[in-house]
Amino acid sequence: MKSAILVGTLLSATSGAQAAISISPAATRNMSCSDGVCAPTASMAVLNVGDLESLLAIGEVTVTTTGSDVQAHEIKLEAMLTWSSASALSLDAQTSVFLKRPMEISGTGGLSLLTNDGGSGGVLSIEPPGHVTFADLSSSLSINGTSYILEDSVANLAAAIAAKPNGSYALANGYNAESDGNWPAAPIASFDGSFDALGNSIHNLSIKSGHKVSNTVGLFGLLKVNGTIAHLRLNHAEIKSGAAVTGGIVGKNRGNLFEDFADGKISGKHYVGGIAGYNEGIVENASSGGKVITNYQYGIAGGLVGVNSGEIGRSWSSAQSSGGLFAGGLVGIQYFQHFQRKEQPIEIVDCYATGTASAARGTGGFAGDSEGAPIMTSYSTGAAVGGASGGFLGEGGANGGLTEDLWDVTTSGTDRGIGDDTGNTGLVGETTTQLQSGLPAGFQHSIWTQDPDINNGLPYLVENPPIE
Repeated sequence: MKSAILVGTLLSATSGAQAAISISPAATRNMSCSDGVCAPTASMAVLNVGDLESLLAIGEVTVTTTGSDVQAHEIKLEAMLTWSSASALSLDAQTSVFLKRPMEISGTGGLSLLTNDGGSGGVLSIEPPGHVTFADLSSSLSINGTSYILEDSVANLAAAIAAKPNGSYALANGYNAESDGNWPAAPIASFDGSFDALGNSIHNLSIKSGHKVSNTVGLFGLLKVNGTIAHLRLNHAEIKSGAAVTGGIVGKNRGNLFEDFADGKISGKHYVGGIAGYNEGIVENASSGGKVITNYQYGIAGGLVGVNSGEIGRSWSSAQSSGGLFAGGLVGIQYFQHFQRKEQPIEIVDCYATGTASAARGTGGFAGDSEGAPIMTSYSTGAAVGGASGGFLGEGGANGGLTEDLWDVTTSGTDRGIGDDTGNTGLVGETTTQLQSGLPAGFQHSIWTQDPDINNGLPYLVENPPIE
């Protein structure tokens, strides 16, 4: 799966497998810091977070994976980092930068993040509870050479994008949108630039939109082909829309969504999804929870995406989806025949769904309907009720496309994997105990893992763990 999200593709990036610099509470070792540059002297190195904060108190610091005789690949922030000086910090990695803990810039200092400097396949990953906050909106932020404008509210972000819809913006802090009241339409109607929330959350966004206001509703109405939305956490959203396409983060996605999360109650008309109502771009490392509802008898609801005719990878949903003709734990339906674009594959890879689904015609623990587009190394556990209902898929199983997929026969309450077809050999039913006993065939250890204390012992994604 190819991604244009800021830094490349995640498919070859595994934070535990690469030589790295760890910024952590442990004592500094295998690092040399001189004249504001800290570089490793071995492929595995540690920079004590307190030592780094002391250096930032007196001047600018660059942490780089490139040493004189060795090559580390990644930089991992594994302890909370904060500084109040005007100093700027640069993290320069040959491949990936992983921010696993908070970074707080409480003064006027700046930040530069650089991935794939001399390497490839790297990402900027900001995994909860990691996030980056800025006290001063005039502070500098650069990601892979692009300067970002810092904003601190939905209204200010919307105004900035309206003035320059192809610009680059970042969310400086978490924001509680409760004081905004009810937005009558998508706060940001259309976007063709880059937005990075830096792992910060927007809480309590409320949109109450009639069908005549807009055809696409979410925090963003339409994300265009060159647009990106990354590292956004939309918590406790309340969206009630009469629009044709409704999603928590974006109504219709033609661009790239990366490491985004949404939960709350999302309800709309034709196509409704927790992250996106309609996806014909790329959704990667995304997740969703809460409830997704279509209030139209011919509507389609999906826990993560309502209708998919693009790419979805390494994503999960715990959302309950309901109403209309089709509903699925991860996607409502996956169009293949009618919407396929030659330059854009239509596929779902390495995903799972745990929420329930209910609809009148096609209902699946994973997808309500599929036209044979590939769904690979994915599984579902939720119960599906209504119409042609199956533990994994409602309709479309006769068209093929399933490869090494599974459903949980225990939690779904059914031994029927596909509502209208039981003969697809790419689908296997397993009990909860079987799913807990080891990774299924085809599930790569670099992508999937298991822990008895996480996700009820079921497989979960290494770089997109469940929110416990």
